[in-house]
This record gives sequence, C-alpha cells and structure tokens, in this order.
Amino acid sequence: MATSLRAVAHQVILLAVMCPLGLRSGDCAACGTGDTCVGNDGAEGPSPARHPLRIEVFFDAVREHDLAAARKLLERTPALVDATQPFGITPLHAAAEVDDTAMIDLLVRCGAEVNSCRQGADETPLAAAVRMGQVKAARALLAHGADLGFTSGNGQSLLSIAARHGHEELVRLLLDRKLDPNGGVPADWPLRTAASAGHLEIVRLLVARGADVKGRRRDGSPVLTYPIGAWKAEIVTFLLENDVPRRSDLFRDRLASAWKLAVRLRRTEAAIAILNAGLDLKDLTLD
Repeated sequence: MATSLRAVAHQVILLAVMCPLGLRSGDCAACGTGDTCVGNDGAEGPSPARHPLRIEVFFDAVREHDLAAARKLLERTPALVDATQPFGITPLHAAAEVDDTAMIDLLVRCGAEVNSCRQGADETPLAAAVRMGQVKAARALLAHGADLGFTSGNGQSLLSIAARHGHEELVRLLLDRKLDPNGGVPADWPLRTAASAGHLEIVRLLVARGADVKGRRRDGSPVLTYPIGAWKAEIVTFLLENDVPRRSDLFRDRLASAWKLAVRLRRTEAAIAILNAGLDLKDLTLD
C-alpha cells in the first residue's frame, strides 16, 4: 500500500514538474516563480535544472528505474544530467548503485561524465557500483570507458573496495581487467582488506592471482599481522601456509605473534580462532 501511494505521489509531482501552466517569461519552469526561485542563476536567469523539486523528481526516477520519466525530464531539461545531490552524487552514481544498465546508457548518451568525482564525493560511479556489488552496472560503466585507476581519498583501489565488501565476482572481474592485486596503500591492500573482513574465498583468489602474502608495511611488520581482530582461523592458517612452511619454527612463531596481537587488542574471538588454527600454548612466552 505504501509503495503504491508513493508511486501515485511520484506521478503527480512528475506531472506538475513536466507540465507547468501559465508561466511568465523568465519564470522558473519547475515552480512558476521568478527571481525569488532558488533555482535561478541570478543574472543568467532561471535554471530549472537547479530547481530542488525538479532535481529530486529526476533522482527518484533514476533510483526507481523509471526510464520513461527520466527520458522525458532530460528532453525538457538536458542539464539535469549534471545535477548533483549532497556529497557530490550525480544521476550516474544513483543509476550505478541500483544496477540499472539501461539508465546508465541513457545518462551517458545524454552527456553524463563517466568518471565524475565531484567535490564532496569520494568515489566515481564505477566505484559506487563496486562498493554496492553491482556487477552489471560495473560492466556497463567499463564499456563506456570508466577509469579502472580510481583510488579513494584514503588510498583504496577498486580492487580493495570489492575485496572489503566481499564481492567475489567483482574481484574476479577487476583482476581479469589486469588490476594489480598488490595495488593501493599497504593499510588497504586488497589481500589485507579481504582477510580483515573474513572473506576466505577472495583471499584464496587474490593469492592465486599474485597477491603478495609476504608483503610488509612501512614499519616492517607482515601484512598477516595487521590487523587480525576480525580474521578467521582458516584465513590465518591459509596465509601462514603461503608465507612459511606449516611445520617450521617460523610458522609457530608467526602464529604466536598473531595470538599475542589479538590478545593485546582484546579480540577474544580472533584469539580463540588462532588457537584453533594450531597454536601450541607451549610456544607462547611472556613478554
């Protein structure tokens, strides 16, 4: 019931925005007012594309997969393709987040900037699709020339974003597109983020595609031990086995170091997981 009422309200507002009556020369086509309209561009006159109501209705059409309404609004006001919402969100970001490839195609044909990353935004439309796990949208954006070299403000690559959120199909897609499994800043290496989030299959995939288990942070500590709070026992064991032989003294030392770190960070579940991974209490020494 709530959905149907929202749909009716959406259509009523759409009609009001699309079919304003009795406008004077210079009036805003969205509300019928003149110089007092917040959508006006001052000396340049009214700008319906900047009118809050028109922008809201357009973004609603994009997010609700209403291709016909979005097309009509763009035909009347082409500049809507460059409209923004808070945090620099563009219509193309919105279409990517809801995995609407037809909407993406329409927006790009109408002039949307594929790699838009405006002030206040920390991601391109492709990065938004990757974060949300939207594989079809990611493929569509790549087909339109989206940049694979994006990095976020804190240094995360697209591969790190996909790995952090557990989107295995997107990790595979990005690796197939030759993204570096060891790219980005050490604190956000794809392997570290996947391990920290507990995504074993992605960890296995990254290692199989060349992720460096022996990678080191700037302070020299191995990627394995920073941080370890959320890691699963099988991930700890898998990474250790790909770093050093399981039966070696170094393996036991690494496992003991990981357990001490988990205890120091008060990560009880991680400490138990490391014990279950094969840590022998006899290998522990008091610091």
